[in-house]
Amino acid sequence: MNRVYRLLNNLKYIGWSRVLINVCILLLWNVFPLIGNYVNKYLTSALISRDMGMTGGILIFQIIIWILSILLNAYDQNIRQESVTRSDTYDKLELCKKKCALSAQYFETPAGINTFSQANRGIGKRYSLFKNAVLLLMLVPTLLLSIAPVIRAAKWACCLLAIILGLNIFVSARCADIEYLESVRQLESERRRNYYKSLFYNFSLLKEIRCYGVETWLLNKYDGVSKKIFKETHRIHIRSSLITASIDVVSMFSKLLFWVYICYQAIDGVISISNCVLLIGLWDTALSAIEGFRDATIRLYHDYKGVRDMDCFLDMEEETKKESVQAVDAIVIKNLSFSYPIAKDKLILKDVSLDFYRGNCYLMLGSNGAGKSTLIKLLLSQFKVDEKAIMINGCYDINLVNGIKVGYMAQNDPHFSMTLKENIIFGSSYDEGRFKDAVQKAGITSLIESLPLKEDTLLGMAYDEGRELSGGQWQRINFARLLYNQCDIVILDEPTASMDPLAERDLYCEIKRIFQDKIIILVSHRLSSVGIADKIIFLEEGKVTGFGTHEALLSNCASYRSMIAIQEAISEGGACC
Repeated sequence: MNRVYRLLNNLKYIGWSRVLINVCILLLWNVFPLIGNYVNKYLTSALISRDMGMTGGILIFQIIIWILSILLNAYDQNIRQESVTRSDTYDKLELCKKKCALSAQYFETPAGINTFSQANRGIGKRYSLFKNAVLLLMLVPTLLLSIAPVIRAAKWACCLLAIILGLNIFVSARCADIEYLESVRQLESERRRNYYKSLFYNFSLLKEIRCYGVETWLLNKYDGVSKKIFKETHRIHIRSSLITASIDVVSMFSKLLFWVYICYQAIDGVISISNCVLLIGLWDTALSAIEGFRDATIRLYHDYKGVRDMDCFLDMEEETKKESVQAVDAIVIKNLSFSYPIAKDKLILKDVSLDFYRGNCYLMLGSNGAGKSTLIKLLLSQFKVDEKAIMINGCYDINLVNGIKVGYMAQNDPHFSMTLKENIIFGSSYDEGRFKDAVQKAGITSLIESLPLKEDTLLGMAYDEGRELSGGQWQRINFARLLYNQCDIVILDEPTASMDPLAERDLYCEIKRIFQDKIIILVSHRLSSVGIADKIIFLEEGKVTGFGTHEALLSNCASYRSMIAIQEAISEGGACC
């Protein structure tokens, strides 16, 4: 039922009037060949009888049909392209909504990535499935109307057409299955090729590529994977083409046999010349309908598989968010252990227990690989954790809570090519007072005044009218976004790595002052952050080995004391080895 419901929604998005017009056009394309055969018959009769009036009338009728065909073809291309574009858009919207609704853990395994890749291959297939199904239905009366006069003239032709139809159905099923299985097998190679291509579309990575001079090396990798895909695809196409060609040879001999038979019938006077022309035309129309049936069946099979793969992704179960929390007063983590789906035997977090309370600022420290980023991901609900391992306000499982607003700033925050206002309000409703307050507190009032269209100036270099900003200015805009959206929890994952220590400390102090009634979690490696936090969390190899104030950790956590001593020595210009 879900598949039917999505098909109806897809057609509704395209527009029922467009769908109806497309169906009518398909009907006319199937009617025109039949009309053409009878035009040829009556034109032949008129020429034999030297009836100039009838000949002229038939020619005028044929000219009208030609003009109608030209106009219909032009209109068909336009409305068909619009329908396909709308269908693609609908499918892409559905996939994007589903991707946002699923936990990040679905995309951490090859199986999950394959499911999403196959789903992408189904974009636009739903409407194509509908259109090819309609085409198949319309080919049936075309075929019946073509063969009915033929069978009356030569009953043995019915068996011949049945054999050709059966062979074409078998070939279409076989070729479609082979091509689909090959396309699935090539998914990983295509992802690899797309990855190499994406490296040259990412301008920040392009700088690294040029610095190391590895353009040729990466291009050769891209070319090698492309050639492998082409070779395998070409092999399958050759195989399918040979099978199809063998059936076409059978159709050709059947055509030759029927032509010879009908021509002898006309020579012997059994049928008229005009009927001979009609039957030959109808035989060719029947064979074309069978070939069209074969091609439509192959497309229908591919469309069905594509829709099925897309629906498999869209039907993936997601955790239902049942609970709504108005305000977050506390986050309680109890005996939390976690490993990523791709490496379940490797624990990243081991029996972690922590408490976060409203009105406190927490600093998370630890060496690379200690588990800081993983813990942040779990607090952001990017991965599902064990039941009741993370509780909101002591009674709501984080897996089931809906509506928590988390303000998140990271070291490599993305730069959105939108207006400055859109970058700050970020999908929320616009409130002028709140916007001005966020801008003032973030310290970007002078920046806005310097821009040509003020807050409506387009940022980034993706468009001609865009204005690029410095890294520090982008960070201030991200900070304004944090302020405007009034979050329950504020998480700062080393967003100030490019700032000097004094600027970093000033920003953190400002954040702590503004969000004094929220839960603030900082991730940093600098000493300047130590004095800001109310409590410090020290992680080592996935375990919490220290939790408390700076003074408490200095007295009871040897690893923390050692890290502080090393950083103090470095800041004072001490030896590094």
